[in-house]
Amino acid sequence: LESIAEDIRVAVVSHPAISQAEVTGVPPHELKVTITREKMHEIGLTAGEIARRIGAGSRELSGGGLKTNRGDILLRVTDRKKSASEFGELTIATSPQGSRILLSQIATIEDGYEENDQSNYFNGQRSARVDVYRVGEESTLAVSAAIKNVLVEQRTTLPNSIDIDVWNDESG
Repeated sequence: LESIAEDIRVAVVSHPAISQAEVTGVPPHELKVTITREKMHEIGLTAGEIARRIGAGSRELSGGGLKTNRGDILLRVTDRKKSASEFGELTIATSPQGSRILLSQIATIEDGYEENDQSNYFNGQRSARVDVYRVGEESTLAVSAAIKNVLVEQRTTLPNSIDIDVWNDESG
């Protein structure tokens, strides 16, 4: 369910009228990275330095907007990693010979979900939410219309057991 919601979130923020959306209502994705002290010593980094490099290597940021004579352009930087294999490709350090040292070369990386009692239901069924936000000068009506268009497209890609709907549309 979380994976499908994330695919829908990506489709939503790919629409030019929408710049921010997040998946909620599912246990948070958790990535467990295990590195031995020996490996940290070998590459000359602390656990905190490695954690900062992992965080810096996986981001999604709203970059603001530009006003042009042809309309507004919204900027977004997306480099969000989602899986252990994607995180494994992060460059953590460089060897003395100049080659990249990848996270997968120095750590064990496990995908999973945070253990908690969080569940989300819609119309009596387990669900996940994709919350969409208007940012800056974005028009609430344009964002609402864009969401409805994206959902029409996304419905064609979903298994029959999955349904998507608009809930709590505050556009008017």
